Amino acid sequence: MRMSPMDARGGAGVTLAAALRSAFAPLPHDESGPTLVARAVAWVVRQQQRAALAALDDHQLADIGVSRAEAIRESRRWT
Repeated sequence: MRMSPMDARGGAGVTLAAALRSAFAPLPHDESGPTLVARAVAWVVRQQQRAALAALDDHQLADIGVSRAEAIRESRRWT
């Protein structure tokens, strides 16, 4: 399921700030570390959030203090 730009702005109850916080938050894990499935799910979620960030217009990016170059650079990350 892909996150639309509307979802990232709060259309589905998720604020952009919350999406960005979760995108940059360390993965939670217990002493044995996250499972492979948990890591894969987290990766997919981050990629969706990065796509949503790249879809924002310049005015929306300015509102959150992110430049177009920073948004593009973040959206191209694979980690």
